[in-house]
Amino acid sequence: MHMTERLARLLEPRSVTVIGASPKSGSVGGTILKNLLDCGYGGSLYPVNPKYTEVFGLPCVPTVDALPPGIDLAVLAIHRDLVLEVVDGCARRGIRNLVIITAGFKESGGVGAVLEQELQGRIQRHGLRVVGPNCMGIINSSERVRLNASFSRWFPPGGEVAFVSQSGALGETLLECFEGAGLGVSRFINLGNRAGLTENDFLEYLEQDDECGAIFLYLESFADPSAFRQLVSRIGSSTTVVVLKS
Repeated sequence: MHMTERLARLLEPRSVTVIGASPKSGSVGGTILKNLLDCGYGGSLYPVNPKYTEVFGLPCVPTVDALPPGIDLAVLAIHRDLVLEVVDGCARRGIRNLVIITAGFKESGGVGAVLEQELQGRIQRHGLRVVGPNCMGIINSSERVRLNASFSRWFPPGGEVAFVSQSGALGETLLECFEGAGLGVSRFINLGNRAGLTENDFLEYLEQDDECGAIFLYLESFADPSAFRQLVSRIGSSTTVVVLKS
């Protein structure tokens, strides 16, 4: 299956579950669910949290196993110690696309690094497409999608720019700068720790995206420099690619 087809249900999901959704003000899971409600997303939304039966007017189920079948995307905003168990649950439920917001993995060293290795093993074993962990999430502001599966304060107007950032904090700052400059950003992906998908996977996807006229990447390192060089060389012949390497 081509990368465009593999990532279509990740970036253009018909249904999203937010695991760890909460009505508490300032909670990450609650912010993400509210962003999805406020951005005009037209698909189905399913909060998961054993503490609540309803979040923002939506029925809330206690576990992943209680979700209906056929959900395209799961966003995980839960305690680090629950992530592996929930990833297994998503795989059992047939959810193949995950955005793992949770921090405390290899960036924290020690136990976190070991947990991330275990997470990578599960991603490979279950055949999952995973953004993160330790990320802000993803945005697709195309009029036909209207997805803000992130805790960003910004939902940029649609446009021709796709923005892939390894850093969440800098990604948020640049989204604000793009808005101030009047640049429409149609896709925003915060890679985080890249336990699953990398910048190369998204470059392959964006190469086939008719709505993408320019790609901006902020990277702190390269997952596969050789593959990256080949992709940018090929894509750059028809699409503007700007890379900021810190």
